[in-house]
Amino acid sequence: VHGEGCVRIKKCHNKKQKKKDKIHKKGKATKQKKSIIYEYTLLKDLAKEPKERINTYGVIVSCSAPYFHEAIGKYLCSLKLTDGSLSKERGKDEFVNTVVSARSSGNIPKPTTIGSIIRIHRGSTTQYKGSIQINCPCDPIAAWCLFDPVYSMHPVAHTGKTFTWENQDCERINTIRAFAKKYFAKKEIDFVTLKDGMKNKKEFDTIGRIWDAKEKNNMVRYKIFDGERMVTLE
Repeated sequence: VHGEGCVRIKKCHNKKQKKKDKIHKKGKATKQKKSIIYEYTLLKDLAKEPKERINTYGVIVSCSAPYFHEAIGKYLCSLKLTDGSLSKERGKDEFVNTVVSARSSGNIPKPTTIGSIIRIHRGSTTQYKGSIQINCPCDPIAAWCLFDPVYSMHPVAHTGKTFTWENQDCERINTIRAFAKKYFAKKEIDFVTLKDGMKNKKEFDTIGRIWDAKEKNNMVRYKIFDGERMVTLE
């Protein structure tokens, strides 16, 4: 299910926001004061050759529900990421496929809004069907933080009990939020009803209310209702 992204940008340069961002329900930030320990790669700069270690930011434009892969014994989800570098460099829509894997479904990102921002630490890249793919194998190598498209500099979710935070992170999130606002503002999405969309075995865009979400047989199943029809997505 696709949707629109952020609608406005809120920077965290006031004292109240900074104080608020120090508190997090699930974990605390480990702030690096003396030196920058993470160097980030823009999506356009990912080389064709596989890399064992990369750090990057991306805007989520598509996301699959978590599912369990019997062969490797892990939960997986697939994301499509973009950023300002891809649009400026190529002049057209191009995405980087990303796969997050973890032994627990709790370590799989579950963005509630298309346009959410994800930060990946210690990921890797491989070739898949002729295109570059980012792999984020949690437990225990890689880590991710998920940020709201508009509000706060604190992640809405992250792996582990703590996460690192540097001064550069605030600037990077502001920059990618500004790009995402313009990116989604230019999109003209043709939404169809579930009934019409299910007729063709192709991707389609629709809007509906999530009535239920349950995990069954190692997969998450959603019940979606658009006012005319109820369908189950998995």
